[in-house]
Amino acid sequence: MNNITARNIPVVAPSQSVKIRWQALAPALMDYPVRVIGHGLPHWELEAFSACRWDAAKSEKLHLVVLGVLSDHKGGKALERLMPELLSRYRVTLLGAGEEAPSFGKHPDLKVFKWYQLPDLPKKLQALRPDVGLLLSTVPETFSYTLSELFASGIPPVATRMGAFEDRIEEGVTGWLVPPKGGGLLEVLSQIDENREVLAAVRERLLSIEQRSTGRYDSRLSRLIA
Repeated sequence: MNNITARNIPVVAPSQSVKIRWQALAPALMDYPVRVIGHGLPHWELEAFSACRWDAAKSEKLHLVVLGVLSDHKGGKALERLMPELLSRYRVTLLGAGEEAPSFGKHPDLKVFKWYQLPDLPKKLQALRPDVGLLLSTVPETFSYTLSELFASGIPPVATRMGAFEDRIEEGVTGWLVPPKGGGLLEVLSQIDENREVLAAVRERLLSIEQRSTGRYDSRLSRLIA
């Protein structure tokens, strides 16, 4: 680390929580300029999400989507514990759950897709039209492309309060946060279900925000390193 500071090498973190963690692990960075520049999505993917928007209609049952693999550290065990209660109230779709996901059995309000191809994601979400996205990681995310994809598609997230989720989600404005391991999730979902106008407002706000593009942030990195 002294080689970095002595040679004045630029240091860039993808989120504020990562910057803080690095500084805790390497005290030499405490007084060193560490820039935070978040990752972006490819331009083609952002265009695809823009082309695959849908008009949200109030559904009888709130439709939850869990996007991405469901290994233990991505919240697989927490979801397994909570699933019976979730399915008693809501519709749930697991999209891209992978081979490590727990077996949830069959239920009329549960759909499970183990895999999807990334170029197909915007159209799949458009066809599913979920109301809320769940992100239940039990370890801190450094950035979370999945969160970016939910933002880009206008799906309000409910995520565990840690790492990049806490950095990037503004409570009640661009999503909601719950304690690690899904504590309080059912209460938050119940509040969202009872206040669909607030949910609709968060969705509209997400759709109005310009999402980060890799092209834009590549240029910032180039200027920083030059």
